Parts: sequence; C-alpha cells; structure tokens
Amino acid sequence: MFQKLILKLFFILQAYAFATKLDTEPSCPKLLAELGDFQKNLVTCVTHNSVPVQICSNCKIVYDNMTKQYKKLSNCSEYFDQDRLNLIPTTQNLLSSIWSKAYCNECDQDDALQKYTDKNEELSTCINKTANNEVCATCLHLYRDLNSYFTSLNQHYNGKVCFEMQDQMNRTRNHWSKGLKCCQRKPKLTYFTIALAFVISLPMIFYTSSYIITIQRENNHGTLHDEDPLLNVPAPTASTSSTATPGATSLPTTSSTNLNETTSAISKKIF
Repeated sequence: MFQKLILKLFFILQAYAFATKLDTEPSCPKLLAELGDFQKNLVTCVTHNSVPVQICSNCKIVYDNMTKQYKKLSNCSEYFDQDRLNLIPTTQNLLSSIWSKAYCNECDQDDALQKYTDKNEELSTCINKTANNEVCATCLHLYRDLNSYFTSLNQHYNGKVCFEMQDQMNRTRNHWSKGLKCCQRKPKLTYFTIALAFVISLPMIFYTSSYIITIQRENNHGTLHDEDPLLNVPAPTASTSSTATPGATSLPTTSSTNLNETTSAISKKIF
C-alpha cells in the first residue's frame, strides 16, 4: 500500500514538472513578438544616435538582445524559408548589416573606443578651458596625440576602424582646422612659379627660334642667287681661239646665186 502511494506521488510530480516546463518555455508566436520588439528598439536607438554617430556604444545592449532573441526563434522552422520574401531573416540581416557596416565589433577590440574617447575628451576639455588666441599652441600636443592614435588604428585595421571613432575624428579635424583655424598651411609657390614661367616662355622660345631659322635660310638663299652663271664662265684663252678658227673656216658656205636658183625652182613647182 505504501509503495503504491509513493509510485502515485512520483507520477504526479513528473506530470507537474512537465506542465511547468511547458508553461515556462515560450511559444514560437511569443518569441516572434519579442523579436519584433527588440528589432523596433534597435531601429529607435540607431535613429536617435545617428548624428553624431554613437550607435556602437549606446546601442550595443539592444543589438545583443536582438541577436539572442533571433537565435531562440531559429528553432521555429515555420517562420523560415516559407515564401520568396523570407521576411524574418531578411529583416534581421538588414539590421545586422548596419552594425557590421559601422564596424562596431572593432570598437571593443583592445578597448580601442574607450581609449579614443578618453583622448578626445581630454582634448575637448583643453579647448574649452583655453582662450581662443592660445588654444592652437596650448592644445596642439593633445590634438597630435589623438590624431596619431587614430592613424595607428586605421593602419592596424586596414581602414576598418569603428565608425563611431571615424565620425568623431572627422568632426574634430574639421573643428580644429576650420573652427579654430589652427591648421592654416602656408602654400609653397616656388614650384608653381617655376612651372608658370616655363609655360609662359615656351611661345617666346618657339617664335624666336623660328625667326632665327627663317633669317638663316633667307641669307643662304640670297647668297646662291647672287652668283651669275654667265659671269662665272671662264674667258677663252689663246689656245682655244686658235683651235676654234680652223674649224670655223672649214664649215661649208652657200653663195647667194645658188640660193636664188633654188628658190626659183621651188616656186615653179608650186605654181
């Protein structure tokens, strides 16, 4: 009798434990509703911390809660790959892409964001406590330290620096150079002046060279035409004259009588 009582009590406790387990484990619709709330909270947090960008530091808890809730929902297969849109994974990936594009995971590596924030606050304090005409000289070493630290991070992470630090560094540089006018660079006009003078002198060199070449060609052409070929023919010598005379006397001559007879004969044949 006592054993049967113990056995019944055991079954009662098992049934109660099973029922309690069913009550404690949330259903899939409840998990889905909670995921929607976490996603909505992340969108709100990102929007409120968009300018200036502080999503990596102020929205980390919300992002972690959303990620954990999505992993719990992954056991509910009826919400995945049921249609072409596949909205639940698509929405989750879209929100996760914002976090990854901002390189928020790199913010926590080596406590980089906290170190940068400390250096930036130190510089801001120096700027706020120093007079405007002395701030550039007084706070220069702090600005250089902050800029060097950011540059080292940029090289270490191959440009994938936490975007929250990128945004703060851009704003700090802009305020330092344009707002405080502490970065007025004096342009070096030496090379520009040399290049400008060279470009201006090119047409002058070209036309001068052309004029000189033209004058030289005209002088050479005039020298050739000044030489008269008839004047350069050598005068006949005595030997040449003596040689040419016999040849000239040896040419046959025709008398005027024979010429007239020949002309009369031709006229008779014609007429």
